Amino acid sequence: MSAIRERLKQLLREIVSLEPSVELRCPSRPDDADLEHSLRQAWLMVARSLRANLQAGAQDPERNLELLDLMFRVDQARTEIRDLHLARNSELACLVDAAIERLRAITNSQDLLVAAGAEIAGLGFRRVLVSLIKNSCWVPESGYVSEDPEMALAMVRVGRRRPLSVQQLVESTMIQDRSPILVENVRSEPRVHAQLVGVTRTRSYVAAPLEVNGRIIAMLHADMPVAGGAVSKFDCMLLGHFARHFAHLLERATWVENLAKLQQTTAELQDRMDRASWDLGSTLPFRSETPVAQETRQTTGTGLQDCDRLAGLSAREMEVLGLMSSGCSNAAIADRLFLSEGTVKAHVKHVLQKTNSANRVEASSLYLARQRAG
Repeated sequence: MSAIRERLKQLLREIVSLEPSVELRCPSRPDDADLEHSLRQAWLMVARSLRANLQAGAQDPERNLELLDLMFRVDQARTEIRDLHLARNSELACLVDAAIERLRAITNSQDLLVAAGAEIAGLGFRRVLVSLIKNSCWVPESGYVSEDPEMALAMVRVGRRRPLSVQQLVESTMIQDRSPILVENVRSEPRVHAQLVGVTRTRSYVAAPLEVNGRIIAMLHADMPVAGGAVSKFDCMLLGHFARHFAHLLERATWVENLAKLQQTTAELQDRMDRASWDLGSTLPFRSETPVAQETRQTTGTGLQDCDRLAGLSAREMEVLGLMSSGCSNAAIADRLFLSEGTVKAHVKHVLQKTNSANRVEASSLYLARQRAG
């Protein structure tokens, strides 16, 4: 990389001598997108000098050949830089895919937000901040600073101490456009988070939104490229690429968490209904069998009499008995039905009482007999 940059600096110095009033910037990183602009300007400067020589009828073929050689070298440099961009894009795309694949194993949204910092740093940044947007305010959630965990904690602490409305900040443009941004010349930008800038002393940074279920719920910030210098448009594109894939993982984790809450609520509601049904049944007066019912019971087989002992069980109690008859412990039943172990014990007690069974084995035999009877 350094060899390429030195070659480019030498080439640009030669070309600037043609028009000293024009400044051609050589970025600190050869893969910087601004470098393509500088090389394009350099090519145009050489072309203007060559055209001026030809139009003036200057009889200096050696000078013209020198200018043609410069144009050829600029074209070569542009090709080399484009190849470098393609190679780096391909490499970083693989790094992003690998990072997302590692994060895919995490299904908890909080753990995902914490783990994201280290993965983003692995893409070429020394400092990362992951933040939530709560009530339109920027609230840092976790930070990552290579070899400086104290700085990471300080970033989160100062951001939480005084959450700012996103509408006041340059990030509002990012949220409105739903696309990553590059913030340059931070010291002269009035709409940055002044407290965070005071701690980090950053000069430029990139940020990307995290869109989940159609809403921007979080942001990613990164600066201090490992390659050195300021962040670039390429870094902005890279963070945006990661953010789009990461948002899908965050959305999936949110759905899993919401589903688990719904299942827990449903299980608790069913449990309350079962308890209410049992309490109501225990207060009703005993109703003796009619003569017809007695005759029917006496003329049917013992298996059917046993099956009738299950008639008073609720749907939940039948579920518990079914799992009990398959050999599940109370803990295993609780895990399968999303109940507490105490609730399962209460259901087992009700099953034994309602079926007039002495133990779990007798109750299970009634269930299995019913299954065989169809």
